[in-house]
Amino acid sequence: MSKQNKQKRLIERWAADRNPVGFDPDYKYDKSQFKPIEIEDCSDMTMEEVMEYQGRLYFMPLKQIRSRTEELLEFCELIQFRKRTVRKLSGGMKRKLMVCRALLTDP
Repeated sequence: MSKQNKQKRLIERWAADRNPVGFDPDYKYDKSQFKPIEIEDCSDMTMEEVMEYQGRLYFMPLKQIRSRTEELLEFCELIQFRKRTVRKLSGGMKRKLMVCRALLTDP
């Protein structure tokens, strides 16, 4: 199974756990239900994939995820490393990525 298929199935499983009837845009969910993933749990993902994963957990539209990702990675000066896997990032870059993930949903 490819990495993308694994990620897709993981996201679908999370969504199914939160809403048994599938994705429903009118579904009211409690954000506290989501278990935050550790950055080491996604060491084979690129920064963009990590951000997309986080946005999909909160049912954000893909266009909004991509625009916010671009904005946040540029703000944290990580934009040139966005295709790099998490495993290859330094400790400081991982911390910056965690900040970007936290700010993605406009808390």
